[in-house]
Amino acid sequence: MTMSPMSDDPMHEMNNHLAIVVGFAEMLLDELEEGDRRRPNVEQILSAAQRAMALLPQLAVRPAAGSSRGDSGDSGPPGTER
Repeated sequence: MTMSPMSDDPMHEMNNHLAIVVGFAEMLLDELEEGDRRRPNVEQILSAAQRAMALLPQLAVRPAAGSSRGDSGDSGPPGTER
């Protein structure tokens, strides 16, 4: 399977998927009447996807767990740290 050059960037991929969710939720909201009982559910979907998109930049700047020690961050079960 051939992958595009951007597919190895998880943040970019996540943003792409969330943008699709946001787009479809916005289209649904445009089609639903103001009093439609499904409207609050779609608004929740839209809000959650927008919040997730807003979190992506924060995740991109956080160092990986254990990166300050120079190891993989996998210290094993709790209480077994070196």
